Amino acid sequence: MRIKSECTMGKVPDISIIIPIYNDAEYLEDCLNSLLSQGDCSLEIICVDDGSSDQTWEVLKTYKEWNDFFTIIRQPHRGLSSARNKGLSYARGKYIYFVDADDFVKVGFLPLALKKMKENDLDVLLFSFKPVCDDEQLNIKYERLIQETKRTYFSEGVVCGRDLLVKLCEKGEYHVTVWIQIVKRKVLQEYGITFYEGILFEDNLYTLQLLMNAKRCLCITDIGYYKRFRTGSICTSSEQPLFVKSFLITYKKMCAMETDGFEQELDRVIEEIKLGIKKQIYKRYWRLRLEQKYQLQAELEDEELLLLMNVVKSEIADSKVGEGNEL
Repeated sequence: MRIKSECTMGKVPDISIIIPIYNDAEYLEDCLNSLLSQGDCSLEIICVDDGSSDQTWEVLKTYKEWNDFFTIIRQPHRGLSSARNKGLSYARGKYIYFVDADDFVKVGFLPLALKKMKENDLDVLLFSFKPVCDDEQLNIKYERLIQETKRTYFSEGVVCGRDLLVKLCEKGEYHVTVWIQIVKRKVLQEYGITFYEGILFEDNLYTLQLLMNAKRCLCITDIGYYKRFRTGSICTSSEQPLFVKSFLITYKKMCAMETDGFEQELDRVIEEIKLGIKKQIYKRYWRLRLEQKYQLQAELEDEELLLLMNVVKSEIADSKVGEGNEL
């Protein structure tokens, strides 16, 4: 079915949806169809094929042919952060929403979210998600992660990002994943917020920067997104040196953030988030095989190697924030 959009008439779309794709052709139609079924809101859908070797590009060309508000981009494989940044550079919408190609959005959710964004002049809207998994073995292995309630905290009114960050950490519900947040594009532009390229788990830095700068935020408990757990995704992959390196760079960048003048509660929360990242470095390093440790150490710069050694030799205290940074 050919669906018309205000984007085709030269108007600025309400929401730019950015989808990085790497060999996800098997799930891509579910994702795109969920977006085409949203209803009363003006969308532009920006799909970035990050060097896929499957049928991704052919699927995208079909959708582009029948939907004028699709933009499809192809680039050599550079990773998730690069693909998101590429899509962001093409975006024209007032709001930005990042979606993963193997997941899908709840039908009819985006008009609801858009209404809240406009009525409250929000910089950021946070919402909840529901994991889905058709693999019985993965259901057993990740039962706690799949079954637990993802968000119970509802902000009673509009709050600034820093206050929301403190409250979410206190509740143990600081989820950094970008597919449960819709953001005003102007905020990203004003503060130069993009994704750090060359690492995994890039949402940790992005979301922290976002909430540290956003002035008008709202957190709701509505489920708007379905996260697919499957074999081969980052969530279910075996340990590798890049995992450790990614958290190490994230920790280094967080330590370099300017925190002078922060209120005591915010300063405490930032330290707790950093401690959570240190936990990830520590436990993931010791899961590596010996040859993987040697590989990692050979890839690190001197400063990063020294930081790694300091972390893995330290005694890491427990942190309720750290476990939430893996997704």
